[in-house]
Amino acid sequence: MKLFAKEVKKIVINNYEFLCVIDQRPEKDFISFKIYPSETKTSYFLIIFSWKINWVTNLYQPMVCAKLIHLAISTGWNYVY
Repeated sequence: MKLFAKEVKKIVINNYEFLCVIDQRPEKDFISFKIYPSETKTSYFLIIFSWKINWVTNLYQPMVCAKLIHLAISTGWNYVY
């Protein structure tokens, strides 16, 4: 993992592949976590974190990515078109 980078992670949830784009470049005042459906990339779910969250949570861990995807789905995000 590079510090202060924009990175893409692939993860499969419910037999569906997602891309997690984690952007933590230093010129931004926040960390953005975007979830895209891998096949379409037509919609995404955006979560914004403060830099403080990075001290207690590793957003690059698969378990964290999976929980954030489940959160997005539970709030009504329609990732299948």
